[in-house]
Amino acid sequence: MSMANFDPSSFMSGGGIQPLLDWQAACLDSLLQVQRMQFEILAAWFQPFAGINQDLWDQWIARFGVPIDG
Repeated sequence: MSMANFDPSSFMSGGGIQPLLDWQAACLDSLLQVQRMQFEILAAWFQPFAGINQDLWDQWIARFGVPIDG
């Protein structure tokens, strides 16, 4: 098919664009899954730091009493 006799309406009605849209949706879904996994890994990596922060906060309260913003 040459560009001189290309008919966009036949391309759209013949299902030519649907595989491209399906491919785009699959790629986007894959990217979102990867991003979700990265966020879960990051959240799991920060959990020990949250525990350390809570321990330090408890020690500060035990030593000085009521927190400043309390």
